[in-house]
Amino acid sequence: IEEIFHADETGEKPLFSLGLDARVWLSPDNMRDWITSHLYSAKKTLYIYNQTVTDPGIIETLKDLYKSGIDVKLCTTNTDQHGVTLPFPVSRLSSPYIHAKLILIDGTSLLLGSINFTTNALDHNRELALYIEKDEKFYSQVENLFFRECFPD
Repeated sequence: IEEIFHADETGEKPLFSLGLDARVWLSPDNMRDWITSHLYSAKKTLYIYNQTVTDPGIIETLKDLYKSGIDVKLCTTNTDQHGVTLPFPVSRLSSPYIHAKLILIDGTSLLLGSINFTTNALDHNRELALYIEKDEKFYSQVENLFFRECFPD
């Protein structure tokens, strides 16, 4: 991560990004492809905390997954999806303000980072995310928080 900050400061491409550890995702270098492929890896559940979800590609991916039978749920603060109706459950919280960026996949894997699901964040901004898999205790804690705050019923 230190190499990324140094490269950004000097205007160079981080060497690290050429051979990224599969657990570190970086935009604009590899974030869109990795997020999309991991969203499509969901077999049962996909729970998302994200401040802003407006990227057409991500929205279509989420809609496709929901239509295929995946339990998709979104918790956000954003109230404007640019006129797009989302077919899956969406919780829009005004308090506390959702600034979290987190994806929970199938009870075992999660992505935690700084990335909003906007075209600018995916394709232009420097964003960083960490992929954590097979940590069921950590996943369970985060999932419990997600449902307590966003889908308490």
